[in-house]
Amino acid sequence: MHSFIELTVLKPIFDHGWLWASRRFKAKLNNQLYCRNSYVDGTFYPLKSDIDTTLFLDSTEAFRSHYILYSQLKNVFPYLGECNYYCPQTLSLIETYFDNFLEIQRDPELLKRLNLSKNDISRSECAAFLVYSAINDIKNLNRNDSRRERKWLKHFDLAYNCLNQPWRPFVFKSTNLLNEVTLGISRILTKNSNDYFNIQSALEVGLRSIDRKDRKDIFNENQPLQGHLISLFPEFFYESLNKTLKLTEEQSFNLIAHLKLACLCLIRSEHFYNNPDMSKLRLVSFLNLLKKLELAPAANPLRDNLILGLQKSLFVCGFKEKHIIKSDSMNPVLKISDEICIKKLSDLSLLHRFDLIVFKKNNLLISHYVWRNQINWHNTLITRSLKNPFFDEEPIAPDEVLGQVLGVKISALRRLWVLTKCFITRRI
Repeated sequence: MHSFIELTVLKPIFDHGWLWASRRFKAKLNNQLYCRNSYVDGTFYPLKSDIDTTLFLDSTEAFRSHYILYSQLKNVFPYLGECNYYCPQTLSLIETYFDNFLEIQRDPELLKRLNLSKNDISRSECAAFLVYSAINDIKNLNRNDSRRERKWLKHFDLAYNCLNQPWRPFVFKSTNLLNEVTLGISRILTKNSNDYFNIQSALEVGLRSIDRKDRKDIFNENQPLQGHLISLFPEFFYESLNKTLKLTEEQSFNLIAHLKLACLCLIRSEHFYNNPDMSKLRLVSFLNLLKKLELAPAANPLRDNLILGLQKSLFVCGFKEKHIIKSDSMNPVLKISDEICIKKLSDLSLLHRFDLIVFKKNNLLISHYVWRNQINWHNTLITRSLKNPFFDEEPIAPDEVLGQVLGVKISALRRLWVLTKCFITRRI
């Protein structure tokens, strides 16, 4: 229970501090900043809990400026916690492929924007939410922090409510909170009483090995539990799997639910925008894991839908396609047989003069630099080549652009030379 001082003194101070800080920055953040989790569900403890937030972006390109503003806001109000970032592309991915009602309902504003119902959630998705919550709360559970009892009672109450099952609240023993939580999750997961102890053992092994580096050894030492470990903790044990593993129907559904939630958490994090290469590796590892595992036939439609969501997520985070240069039009910046990586762009209006792009014209892949960006008024791009830098090429339509070249730029000296020659010859 909250103490009298927390309710009457500290909580109002936090409320006023948050209102003051958010008003100062909300206009700069397009009024798209909202609170979530403990601050809105009644489990917030002043001076102990952070205020977690959600920020909605107009596009992926807007992340950098909003991220800097949010960092400045944290300097003003240091009790701000983790911020989740959503853009139209990631909202669409979550609603179509990576939904989990229990996780999303902790964010009231996000729930408003997505067409989800608690009736759509399965037993596996409830368990995925609880396991994910235990992973994030593992330090407090290991410390037997009594303040977590209220939070976990609320989690289990929501899970049983979504499954339309009556339940009797647990009497948590503060001497071993982790054990109590694993027992509760096991009850939700278990359909077959014969498998109860295996699931409970797998939960204990998985949760206790999160911070350990020898997870591969732990995985190999627990062969009877491998199916449960890989289905309940796929993001921790996928590197330990070195052979094809056949999963039961229940394990297959658990795996799909856990990967969906892992993808949801990935594409809303700042790392998805700040470090797209790391995000790409994580998404590719999930795809490879689905290929290594033999799932039950009943889970195949869900697996196919998840694979499609993973593939689309790769392009949202800027999946890099590789191409080989086959002409000398951009020599010496790009030479014949050079291998280049390109990044998909959602907003071509952000391209600037001398940015290198790859486009398709008459079934040929061509790389030129942008000379004039006319997307906002003529919906075209004008490009030029270094081989013929004084004449415009044919206008490029947005659907012909494959992406922007990464890691290669036209030097400042060469740009100055091109601009000077164009100015003298009046070819600007």
